Amino acid sequence: MSANPATARIYGYSSPEELIRTVRDIGQQLYVNPERRAEFLRLMEERDTVEGFESQVYRKDGSIIWISENASIHQRRKR
Repeated sequence: MSANPATARIYGYSSPEELIRTVRDIGQQLYVNPERRAEFLRLMEERDTVEGFESQVYRKDGSIIWISENASIHQRRKR
């Protein structure tokens, strides 16, 4: 797993490192409905890009917020 500083702040963590250290199971620990994580991963496999995927997630303090995710798969070029 990787995270950037903005993502860590949204989830209530002080740094990406703290988020990564704390969260071991994204689907269970972050997503209110773990099936949303499974759906997100399924869409990524099918499309390589997902935009505007909305889910409720838990912040570090246990509060629930809505997020909208955008992600795409980038393959590394062979040298």
